[in-house]
Amino acid sequence: MAEHASPSCDAQTASNTRTELQARREKLAHFDKQCSRVTAGLYVGSDTVARSRDALRGAGITHVVNCVGALYPAYFSDELRYLVLHLQDTPVEDILAVAFDVFDFIEDAQSQGGRVLSFEDAFAVVKAARGVANPNIGFVCQLLNWQKRRAGKPTADAPRVFRLAPQSAAAPTYLVAKAVLAPSLASLDPRGAFVVHLTDAVYVWRGSRCLPAFAAAAERAAAALSCYEGAPAPPALAAEGKEPAALLSALRGPADADAPRAAQAECDAYSRDYQLFAEAVTNATATPGRVAKPKTPRCEASAAASEGGSRSPNERVRKTRRSGPAFGASPGRSKCDYGSQTPR
Repeated sequence: MAEHASPSCDAQTASNTRTELQARREKLAHFDKQCSRVTAGLYVGSDTVARSRDALRGAGITHVVNCVGALYPAYFSDELRYLVLHLQDTPVEDILAVAFDVFDFIEDAQSQGGRVLSFEDAFAVVKAARGVANPNIGFVCQLLNWQKRRAGKPTADAPRVFRLAPQSAAAPTYLVAKAVLAPSLASLDPRGAFVVHLTDAVYVWRGSRCLPAFAAAAERAAAALSCYEGAPAPPALAAEGKEPAALLSALRGPADADAPRAAQAECDAYSRDYQLFAEAVTNATATPGRVAKPKTPRCEASAAASEGGSRSPNERVRKTRRSGPAFGASPGRSKCDYGSQTPR
C-alpha cells in the first residue's frame, strides 16, 4: 500500500526550502559587496566591487583580472591595469588555456616568495575568505587534472601537444595553448604552431604556412610550460618537414619513426579557429582600432619576434600605473620571462 506524506510534512519541506534559499540569497548579498582578501596582495570580488572605485581604493587594488569581459567592462581603465578574459561559467570552458597568462599578470603585479598550493589547499583558502566560492565541476576537474599533470612528466609513448588557437570567438586574436587530446603527427597543421612537450625536451613546431603571430604565441606557451610545469627550457625550434628524429618518433611511434615524411595535411577540426583569426585581422586592417591587440606580461619579452603577434585581450595590461602596490604588493617582472629564439 503506497504511503503519502502528510500535508504538514509537505509544508515543512517547503518551509525548509524557502529558508535555505533565503539563507543563500543573504549570503550572496553579503559577499556581493565584499572585497575578500585571499592572501597577501590577492583579493576576490564581484562586479559590485569592481565598479566601485572607493571599494577598490580602500583595498589598495591597482590590478584587476576580469574573467567575464563580454559582460562587464574595465570600469577604471584610465587608473588601473586590467587583464580582460572572455570566459563562460560552464563546465566545458577551457580555463587552463588562459591560466598561465593570469599567473603572469599576478606575478607581474606582485613579487613575493613562492609556496605552491595544491588545489585542495588553494580552494580551502579561497573558500575561507569568500564563503560563496563554488567553481563548477568542469573547472574543478581541470584544476585537479593540471595538478596531476604537474606532478608527472610526459613519456615516450605519451607526449603532450598543445596547439595555438583563438581563446574564443569573443577574443579571436588572443592566441592560447589548447591541449591536443590525441597527439600524433596528423594532429599538426601546416597553418599553425604547436608546442610538443617530451620527457627531456620541448619543441615549438611551425607549419609551412604558419603566421608569425602563432609562432610567437607558441614560444610564449613553451616558456610558460617551463615556468609553471618545469618543462625543459629553452624550447627547440622545429620546422615542418625538418623535424628531428626524436620529435617524429614521439608523434609517430617507434614503429613508424623511419617512414618517409609525407606532406603535412590540414586538420579540418582547426579550420574554424584559423578562419576566426584571419577574419579578425582582416577586419582590424580594414577598420583600424576595431580589434585590439593588447599585451600579456610575457609579450614584451618576445615582441620583437612576434612581428605584431598575438596579444592578451586587453590593451591596457601594461599601460598605466607602473609603480605602486599591486593588490597591496609591489609589481615585479614575471619569473617566466626569458629571451626567446626567433624562428628562422
